[in-house]
Amino acid sequence: MSSCGHSTIFCFLPPTLTFLSENFNTLIPNTSINRRHLRCRLCDLLDTQALANLAETSQGLESEADIEKQILELKEAITEGTQKDTGNALPRLQKKMNDAVKATDQRIIEAWKGHWAIWGPGEGPDRADEEVWDVEIEIEFPDEEIKAEEKVQIPSEAAGKAAVKRSIKASADRSSKKSKK
Repeated sequence: MSSCGHSTIFCFLPPTLTFLSENFNTLIPNTSINRRHLRCRLCDLLDTQALANLAETSQGLESEADIEKQILELKEAITEGTQKDTGNALPRLQKKMNDAVKATDQRIIEAWKGHWAIWGPGEGPDRADEEVWDVEIEIEFPDEEIKAEEKVQIPSEAAGKAAVKRSIKASADRSSKKSKK
């Protein structure tokens, strides 16, 4: 058992500062922890997830759900024709919604930076400055129509026998021509 009460299978040595700086040069590592002692990775994950959950709730800001509700009400009012002078209101609300989503995402990423500073990236949301390690390869598959055209048609038994007879006859003709020469 570890000191936190979790099993020792969650206890690991954090990556070294050298490893983090060489492999994730945009990440600012946490230099205040002792990287020679085991840390409970589960405890760090739980703490970070709790911070990320707090970051999702608005802190004195209008929540995304409230803005979305306002947008739906405005769209409904426009379709019913009850509000005529809403030309700028809908784009303003949609921009407000986009800004709220971006701000929430930024707060969540800030919450995860502490975890990444200890363990390096790999868990949590994608970072904006994340390095691209592997390139996605797009494989194009032919349409069903093309696949159907490319299928090998299996000849019927009669057609197969006729093809064999023609091939035997052609080889016999060739051999008879050779013998005449």
